[in-house]
Amino acid sequence: MLGYFKHQTQQEIIESPQRCRVLSHDLSLYTGVADLCYGARAGFCLYSILPLTKTALMNIQQSWKLIQSWANSWVSHYQMLEHWEALYNKNHQDSQLTRTESDILELLVSGLNGPEIANLRSVSKETIKSQIKSILHKTQCRHQNELVSRFCFGHWVARPKLES
Repeated sequence: MLGYFKHQTQQEIIESPQRCRVLSHDLSLYTGVADLCYGARAGFCLYSILPLTKTALMNIQQSWKLIQSWANSWVSHYQMLEHWEALYNKNHQDSQLTRTESDILELLVSGLNGPEIANLRSVSKETIKSQIKSILHKTQCRHQNELVSRFCFGHWVARPKLES
């Protein structure tokens, strides 16, 4: 919804070091308010000294629709992050990983490889390799790709044993 209000301003004096101007205008105020997902709301206001043309109004309305879509996307993204963190914390508490192993798992999921993690943590590559092997063993993953994939889907706790 795009609203339109007109306000009369009193004569104002704006002073600057360069010169002094006197402004006396009718200001037009254009506003929009929208309900977003998850109970959020978005709004905007735009003041214009000159009346806006129909084309300008249409552009504002289209821009407002774009802003609403972006805002919904942003709200959804942060809502997803909150759910993800809650799920991660729940699974994290149930796991048998040490704090260091959990930190390394987070770095793997963020896209770093073993040598990069070793450099970041100021330890040897062999130490990280050993810790990754321990993570794989505890989570019953066969390789890092499976570990990262299962972690990303929230199933990173131990895989059920298959009977042969």
